[in-house]
Amino acid sequence: MATVHLMGLGPSWSLAPQCGPGVKVWSMNNVLNWRPVDYVFEVHDWYKKMNRVRQGDFHQRAVRTAIRTGTPYIVRERYPFFPGLKQVVYPWEAVFEEFQSDFLGCSMDCMVAMAIYCGYTDIQLYGIGINRASHYDFQIPSMNYWMGVCHGRGINIHLNQHGGFRHTDLLRTVDGKVYGCQKPQRKWPTLDPSLPECECVKRHDAHHCFDFK
Repeated sequence: MATVHLMGLGPSWSLAPQCGPGVKVWSMNNVLNWRPVDYVFEVHDWYKKMNRVRQGDFHQRAVRTAIRTGTPYIVRERYPFFPGLKQVVYPWEAVFEEFQSDFLGCSMDCMVAMAIYCGYTDIQLYGIGINRASHYDFQIPSMNYWMGVCHGRGINIHLNQHGGFRHTDLLRTVDGKVYGCQKPQRKWPTLDPSLPECECVKRHDAHHCFDFK
């Protein structure tokens, strides 16, 4: 079974294994500031991201690390700055044609679609802090869609989360019960809503959960 580990920047990102022989790890955005990966997905507008007042230097530092280590960046289009960076343009049209859909609502959608497109049969997800308590809640439908595509194709896709916190509402009903029969969900049970939410959910920033040094 060909496995790929996909990392977001939510609280459970640290559960992902270290990349190395036989272990493929892809991540989004600026994770290279903390650990090595095989590919970085940065499908946002770099002109805005690299030059913004808040955290612009943070992203620039990650790119300099990628240049030094030879880590490829998957980008929306090829950019003329950072000439030493390995840039791979995301295969938009090929992905749209493969799935007959362009329903990509977040970076993790792009990574999952690419993993399916590349033939991986086991997709492990980490750091997917998508829930109704955060400003990422609008990404729940699109992420659920791509998880459904995996299930339909017989691909194993698994959420690796820390217990005790409501870090994601993916594939969960609002009340934790299967609609109609009203039995509790077994595959993706809703965690106890009385448990505290992680500070990163409240502040939209995973840095408050872990020491990245």
